[in-house]
Amino acid sequence: MQPLTMRRLIGVLLIIVAGAFWYTKLAEVDMGSLNLPKQLDLPIFWIGYGVLTAWCMIPQLIRTPGAKEVNLLPNAPMPFSNQMMANSDPFQMHGMWYVQWEGVLWVWDDATSNWTQAQAPPQY
Repeated sequence: MQPLTMRRLIGVLLIIVAGAFWYTKLAEVDMGSLNLPKQLDLPIFWIGYGVLTAWCMIPQLIRTPGAKEVNLLPNAPMPFSNQMMANSDPFQMHGMWYVQWEGVLWVWDDATSNWTQAQAPPQY
């Protein structure tokens, strides 16, 4: 099995054991026949137990990125640099709105409230 899966399973098992212990303790069930060590009542034991359980459960708390969020391309092309795309939806870049129409890059001009032809932004 994978190490992260084993950590998760151990974390779930630790939570179940702690829940069972505290349920029996709070329900005042007689646990004298179990011969449990007296250190179980110390706060330092439960702090360590909680830290260990949290460490085991961390992989479950960290969200794994999905396929849509992972880009394996070294340099993804910017929308205006794709010459095969004749038309595009408006997109925002450097605080301005751009659109590509029939191979020409247009920028929205707030002063005239119209699209004006723009130079391509510098490539980095």
